Amino acid sequence: MGPLLLFFKDNYLELWTIDKNGRLIPVLYQTSNKIPLYFLLNGEEIIMSDYARDSYYRDVKSSYGDFWVNTGNKSLFYTRFHTEYYFDTLLPYALKENILPTISKNQFNINNFSEFLQQKITYILYDSFIEEDQRDIINKGFFEIVGFLPNNLTILDFWNLFKTAANVQGGSYIFLNASLDNIYIHLIGKSQPYHISKKIIEGKGRDPRVDVLLDFVAEKAIARGSFMKSVELKKELAREGEILLDLLKNGLVIYTISNNKIGVNPLKLNFHRSEVDGRLNNRQSLNYVQNEFDNFRKNNNASELKIYLYGDILNQEVFVDFFKSTYANVVTQNNDFDDLFLKHTLNMCLSQVNNYQTKVLPIAGSNKTIQGTEVRAASHPPLPNGSRPVSAPPLPGAVRPATPPIPSTSRPPVPPPIPGTSKPPVPPPIPGTIRIVTPPSVPKQSDVKKVVTPVTPPLNGYVKTKTDNKKNNIPPPPPPPPKRK
Repeated sequence: MGPLLLFFKDNYLELWTIDKNGRLIPVLYQTSNKIPLYFLLNGEEIIMSDYARDSYYRDVKSSYGDFWVNTGNKSLFYTRFHTEYYFDTLLPYALKENILPTISKNQFNINNFSEFLQQKITYILYDSFIEEDQRDIINKGFFEIVGFLPNNLTILDFWNLFKTAANVQGGSYIFLNASLDNIYIHLIGKSQPYHISKKIIEGKGRDPRVDVLLDFVAEKAIARGSFMKSVELKKELAREGEILLDLLKNGLVIYTISNNKIGVNPLKLNFHRSEVDGRLNNRQSLNYVQNEFDNFRKNNNASELKIYLYGDILNQEVFVDFFKSTYANVVTQNNDFDDLFLKHTLNMCLSQVNNYQTKVLPIAGSNKTIQGTEVRAASHPPLPNGSRPVSAPPLPGAVRPATPPIPSTSRPPVPPPIPGTSKPPVPPPIPGTIRIVTPPSVPKQSDVKKVVTPVTPPLNGYVKTKTDNKKNNIPPPPPPPPKRK
């Protein structure tokens, strides 16, 4: 198989590869290559699955979600092995302990996870809406917790890949997408750095009829005693909007919302379509979107540029019809564009890997040469004149993350304690190394407050055992630091 691609989207992490014949292949973890960005603590194990997502929506205490909202949130933490960790570490620990070892063995036939990190070329692609500081946080976790080697991990440039996959001609253009219930407007230039400007229209990325229904439900909740503001209620009830829109086809809507956060639980709804018909004027609902979009174009002198619609916004006929009927030069993609985009991306990655493995690379300060495949091996012999192994040539449109320093004997500095606690987080491992440790001994009962975490079985009743972990050669998380006096 070809290289591994991790594609971060709004609610999922997608895993893909490509074979030598150019066929796109989903890399399966359990039964799917789409892993929800939700987490559930099952004892000391971190589970990412549909069950974890459903647990979060049921307000299970040991579940975590709203990934892109909470990335970088230093007030949100969880507890494992009597030690507190920030939310940002959930993803890299889940990847290191469960997901990547599983796909390494089952999909790439590499049983030893450390060999996978050293041998397999991995690429990361972030969807267009994801902020730079969020990408930086995730990239840091790949190095410091998962243990990826800098030479074996490449961050791809979405804008360069889209430009070539969509065959964008000419100069600058406007790019629109809907994610996380928001509309994202981007001004993209003709040369690197491509991204010039951005505007977010919050809460307008869903079907406008859903927005109207949520306004209606928020009014009902406030009338029945909720103290939340309408905007916050709509965010909290966002999942119910599509359900209500579907029920509205029958005329009479009878539906109960169970949610402890909104102050009215349960919120029983019983209304007829006629009560909201007057509000369901799509054109009127889109006036705000049009005003914001026109202001963006005017402020950026972009009124004559082509407009490209991408992603979720294409799945909503209301938006497509609106933009195509209101503006000139609107470009939409075919239904199979997602596959074409992924194939284009992975073919570029595969081309780079093949190039690297066959190209003879010179060694600095020497007339000798070595093969790229030999350079990558962890057990390569010392290179002449003390030179370092040569990294792969950069993929066109790729951004190499800065190589973190790898000290030979010392660990990175310990992060400061989490606010409001006396325990600092466990220091990350030295980047590019695999640290195998034994589970921490159980402290004396007098030394630690008893914490009982309810064990919630994952989906399909499967519970990962210690034996499973041993088979996969997965080291448990590091022990907590010595208790301060």
